Amino acid sequence: MSPAPLRSLISLASALVCALTAAAAQAQAPAAPAAPPSWQQGRNAEQEKSPLHPFAIEVTGKSAQQLPVDKLKVPDGFKVEVWAEGLPGARSMAQGGKGTVFVGTRQLKDVYAVVDRGGKREAKTLLKGLDSPNGIAFSRGTLYVAERHRITRYDGIESRLDNPPEAKVVVDGLDPQNQPGHFWKFLALGPDGKLYYNVGAPGNIVMPAYFQAAISRVDPRTGIVENYALGVRNSVGFDCTRRPSSCGSPIMDATGWAMSRRTTRCTWPRARASISAIPIAIRATRSTPSSARTATARSSRRRR
Repeated sequence: MSPAPLRSLISLASALVCALTAAAAQAQAPAAPAAPPSWQQGRNAEQEKSPLHPFAIEVTGKSAQQLPVDKLKVPDGFKVEVWAEGLPGARSMAQGGKGTVFVGTRQLKDVYAVVDRGGKREAKTLLKGLDSPNGIAFSRGTLYVAERHRITRYDGIESRLDNPPEAKVVVDGLDPQNQPGHFWKFLALGPDGKLYYNVGAPGNIVMPAYFQAAISRVDPRTGIVENYALGVRNSVGFDCTRRPSSCGSPIMDATGWAMSRRTTRCTWPRARASISAIPIAIRATRSTPSSARTATARSSRRRR
């Protein structure tokens, strides 16, 4: 064999040995540890010892039979009872003009309707395939639904529960960054006829964009949007007062923040009102004797 082919064969053999040696070394080397989840990152040594951790929520909630309603304590004269069930992921509600109760969901894609048929309440899936239809509001025959990225309206829906009308878009493009968290929206109709909704901060230690960590409002007739209050990390529900003023109507969200057109302030120490996804509706009612109701009605007439 000539020297040239021999040298080529030796070089090929050497390369093969090197490759096999590198592969064996790589197989023996310990794998790099996986990065910790985001909620564990950035903690100091003392915080690493903490047993606190997030927990997975129950998306569909519990059945009525699993709820310890009898253990709930209420003031004298009140009682708690299961009002309706069969509503997986129920999150927020609004009542229609004909008594229909509309229910939105956050983790699921449905909107339910609860109707009373001869004293028996019937829950049905009204709208399907929506994107986190968390916020619900009703006014003058129209149901408004706040999804992740838009707000839509369904006109005359109470007369078409078996055949809902097509959605009409009030405003779109409300989640341009596809933010990872706090994208679900609550909805309330103000005395000014505008729809108030929230967009939360996208994370815990971030600088929100101009439309995030805020309460905004949109005119359902024109689709014009304006910021109403800034600095609200993540509202979990709010309502408007019924006293229109020159600077708009103050609103209160369930995290304890009071807002007016010009101010945002915390009204009590930070304590979040947790709203669980429970597939039933519970109501607390106060029993008033007929004689007391009659006396109350008479008293009201005298004051008027």
